[in-house]
Amino acid sequence: MIITCKGEEMKKRVEEFLGYLKVLERVLGEKQSFLHGESFGFFFYMARISYYSHIVADGTLINFGIKIHCPKLLVWATKCMKRESVSKSLADSNKIYESLIAYRKKIGVEE
Repeated sequence: MIITCKGEEMKKRVEEFLGYLKVLERVLGEKQSFLHGESFGFFFYMARISYYSHIVADGTLINFGIKIHCPKLLVWATKCMKRESVSKSLADSNKIYESLIAYRKKIGVEE
């Protein structure tokens, strides 16, 4: 896990994490649809967008910008967030970030 390491180990894990995000970005392609056309179903929500708040929080923690590294993914997520069912149901990325910092302090990774 990225949140349990620091230094060179964290850099290695960040690169791996970005690699996974870039795979998702390639799958999304240019059309920025919901992967199955314009329909937005429960499986799509559970399998993809439910992690967005965590991606934002992790990005803040490890200092990478999704806008820079995965711009297509950001466009897709922004489109999804315009849906009230998504925006009202996702966890607050700021609260996730605060929890990550508290956990890192607890396990002695961050001062």
